[in-house]
Amino acid sequence: MLLDAIVLAGGRSSRLGGSPKAELLVEGRRLVDIAVEAALAAGCRRVVVVGPDDLAPLSPTATVTLTREDPPFGGPAAALAAGLAAVEALAPRSDHTARSDHTARSEQTTRSDHIARSDHIARSDHTTRSEQTARSGHITRSHHTVRSDQTTHSGPAEPPAAPDALLVLACDMPGAASALPALLDAARTASRAPGIGAGSDAGWAAMAVDHDGRRQPLLAVYGLAAISARVAARSGEPGGLEGAPFRSLLDGLGITEVPVPAGSSSDIDTWADAGRFHAHPNPVGAP
Repeated sequence: MLLDAIVLAGGRSSRLGGSPKAELLVEGRRLVDIAVEAALAAGCRRVVVVGPDDLAPLSPTATVTLTREDPPFGGPAAALAAGLAAVEALAPRSDHTARSDHTARSEQTTRSDHIARSDHIARSDHTTRSEQTARSGHITRSHHTVRSDQTTHSGPAEPPAAPDALLVLACDMPGAASALPALLDAARTASRAPGIGAGSDAGWAAMAVDHDGRRQPLLAVYGLAAISARVAARSGEPGGLEGAPFRSLLDGLGITEVPVPAGSSSDIDTWADAGRFHAHPNPVGAP
């Protein structure tokens, strides 16, 4: 299962007096960085962070992208749409196009090699009047042919394939990393389940459930095709996605509930919550 992640980090932090939640520090690390690192450590190939430009710089790896929902502070559903658009922009061209390009490069390589060898033979015949010159020319031209072959075979690596699934993770759950192994195991099983797995119309999700039985849709893995279709459909309705409840995107999904370790889905909304995680404002990001 190919997995990418979308980290939601663009809320107003109104119950924190406007102090940027994503930049709160826990043990010296920003909440947004904790979330990104957890996603990468869990095996996500690429991470899209949806939040303000102030969050940059993020991870030093090229697999992390920062984008913004439109309008800003449009809510988690709008943020998911922005993240999906960024994931789609990172995805390669169709498999057919990629194979066609590969075939074209192979044919070009074959023709180049044939021309190089023919040219080498022609020049070798032309220089047979002097044995010493011929040998010298043969060595020089052979060396040139090797370099030509190396140049012909070189080229940019194919971009990674589009993901099968997306980890959606709110940045305000500093303990989420401990929930991810169970969540990803359940996602792999759900993606193969008859009627909801890959290739079905219903779609699937594996969603964290806390010890009180409450679902946490912002700590979940979603099949890409189904969640993308729901976002597209909801965005076309009156009012669009701005301010839309995230749960409005989940109707009809085959959801597997995944019990997760205590505290792993607990989030930070207030200063009292922050105190439980010993979180404090980042002096750099404070208003």
